[in-house]
Amino acid sequence: MFFYIKNLMIFSAIFIIGLNGCGGSSNNTSTANGDKSTSIINGIAQLGNLANANVTIYKIEDNGTVTPLWNEITSSGTTLNEIGKFKLHIDNLNDNTFYLYKVKGGKDWDANDTGVMDTNYTINRGIIRSIAKGSDIKIAANNFSVSYATELLYEKVAIALKRNFNKTTFQALLNNETTQIIKDINGDNVIDMQDILTFNPVNDKNRLTDDITKLKLEEIIHAIHNGKTPILSNISNILSSYNTAGYAFNVTLSNDGKKAYVADDTNGLVIINVSDPANPTLLGSYDTTGGARAVTLSNDGKKAYVADRNDGLVIIDVSDPTNPTLLGSYNTAGDAFDVILSNDGTKAYVSDYTNGLVIIDVSDSANPTLLGSYDTAGGALASTLSSDGTKAYVSDYTNGLVIIDVSDPTNPTLLGSYDTAGNANGIILSNDGTKAYIADDTDGLVIIDVSDSTNPTLLGSYDTNYHAAKVTLSNDGTKAYVGDNGDGVIVIDVSNSFSPTLVSSYDTVGNARGIILSNDGTKIYVADDNDGLVIIDLTLFD
Repeated sequence: MFFYIKNLMIFSAIFIIGLNGCGGSSNNTSTANGDKSTSIINGIAQLGNLANANVTIYKIEDNGTVTPLWNEITSSGTTLNEIGKFKLHIDNLNDNTFYLYKVKGGKDWDANDTGVMDTNYTINRGIIRSIAKGSDIKIAANNFSVSYATELLYEKVAIALKRNFNKTTFQALLNNETTQIIKDINGDNVIDMQDILTFNPVNDKNRLTDDITKLKLEEIIHAIHNGKTPILSNISNILSSYNTAGYAFNVTLSNDGKKAYVADDTNGLVIINVSDPANPTLLGSYDTTGGARAVTLSNDGKKAYVADRNDGLVIIDVSDPTNPTLLGSYNTAGDAFDVILSNDGTKAYVSDYTNGLVIIDVSDSANPTLLGSYDTAGGALASTLSSDGTKAYVSDYTNGLVIIDVSDPTNPTLLGSYDTAGNANGIILSNDGTKAYIADDTDGLVIIDVSDSTNPTLLGSYDTNYHAAKVTLSNDGTKAYVGDNGDGVIVIDVSNSFSPTLVSSYDTVGNARGIILSNDGTKIYVADDNDGLVIIDLTLFD
């Protein structure tokens, strides 16, 4: 009897110790706000199964904005059953609140969705998302999957979420769009959120609708792996547009971002009110005598300098944007395609095509005068200056990149050059001035090391589909936005200069010839040729 009681006591002690330690080890890391979970219920991130992906769980507020609640990392492992899991935080979800699960990056161990673990993983550079009400997430529980199916659903409802969210009708929208993506999976003869939230890419791929199957699953997965969004071609990031009377070649913004100045070719300079970017309206215009190809503003925003092709440089008073008036002009010997200003605003640098780079004294706006010029070997189409204003970097069309010493504006001299494989159209410098990004026509985006001005060298390139015309950079310098003419705007990750990769693309109706980012980086303004000014919302699928 004593032996039985003694052993029972030992067993009970071991059992209690085991219970206290049952949390075990996990690859998930939570940063929770008031986490009260008593048990762990895991969802799974599946393109194939994604290991080491970053998961952010957001609460969707009543106005459609999102509040981050928890961060997780998907599990790794030696089998597919172990890979891709993350904590759902089900016990913390409110039944009537909508939540967004965003899975970014990671390593895909079943890239073709065969159900067999790949020998080598595929890097995922993209994002997959799932949006649902707390009650639906709880029902799905351990079968909850963030997949390309839920990403397609997110894309279909993103505009309603970001621009006119209505909590009362949003569930009906989710249910309706689900029927356009997936068939009944769980056999209850109803197509609803449970079917899409529990979609398994291996077992349920034959339950996608014909419209989705036509897109070709391998192309969907490949697009996500490469960071392309949106996947659905009929979903547009275009926020609004204003169709000018001419052909929009370039655009710049006022310092406060409320006015867009469009170089509109035969229609001259057009000034558009973009204080409400969803509803741009005309403020005023000035019809130049040449063909307005580019525009830049004085530091105080009161004067516009227009590269007016065969009419050279035109200076316009825009202090009253409803009534712009001529201040002065200087007719260059070539065709003025681009213009930039010195930091102090006293000199204009005109890319004058066959006449090269022309430097003009504009300290007296009514009487601009020639300072000096450098005749490049190609056709000067655009230029930018070093931060100290001593060097000009010129996109010289057939001659590639040309670097000119302009420390003496009366006697500019050649420093170095790099002949790109395409035709150099547009140019911008990195913030630190060590790299030049060239929109190189049929050769796409070209990145050149210019840390040694006398010996620029190639770093990397990305071949866009069409004709790269202009390029600008994100504020942090990690993304390049390329106006690719008939292919719209191409966004390229340039954080690794040697191996730039596609992030996303936004197809416009016209030809994307000129581009500029808003100060906050949330919108891009496109001079879209015969389609005028186009404004693209960059936050729709961020």
